[in-house]
Amino acid sequence: MNELISAQETALMLGCSVAAVRKWAHQGRLRRVKVGRLAWFQREEVERIAANGLPPTSRTSAGRPARALSRRRAPQSKDRPPSPTPGVHAAEQFARDLTEGLLICWCRM
Repeated sequence: MNELISAQETALMLGCSVAAVRKWAHQGRLRRVKVGRLAWFQREEVERIAANGLPPTSRTSAGRPARALSRRRAPQSKDRPPSPTPGVHAAEQFARDLTEGLLICWCRM
C-alpha cells in the first residue's frame, strides 16, 4: 500500500502552498484520501505530479464537468421595481420612474 502524506508535506514536495494543494484536491486534479476531516495524499502520486505536472482541470474526479467559477445574479422579483440605471443619480431615477408610472408605493395607507 502507498504511503500517505499530509497536505503540508505535499505542498513542500510540489513547492506550493497548502491552499493550492487543497484547491487542486477539490478540483480533482490531485487525488486525496479522506480520513475523517483530514485529507491525505499518496506519496507515489505526488512524486509523479512533481515530475510530470498536474493534469488539466476539464473534469473533476467524479467524471462531472468542473463547476463554473462565475456567480450568477439572482432573478429579480416581479413585485419590485426594476433596478436603477447604472450611472444615474437616485433622485433622477426616482423622477424618471415617477413620470413613467413605474413607481410602486410600498407604504401602508
